[in-house]
Amino acid sequence: MVKALSARFYFVVVDDEGKERMKSRSISGLSINAPDQDVVLLGEAYGALKNENYFAVEKNVTHVIK
Repeated sequence: MVKALSARFYFVVVDDEGKERMKSRSISGLSINAPDQDVVLLGEAYGALKNENYFAVEKNVTHVIK
């Protein structure tokens, strides 16, 4: 049984020294029925709002096993 669904979006920023750093943002409390395509679309919309370009999306599903 699926208990929870969250997503993590990865992006790159350039720091004050000009070095590229990998960062991520997480969104929790997503619908447990959300298909992968909807999570990707959410990342695209959220990235547009935050002016970030996500190169990877990680879908985290928490299951109840007992």
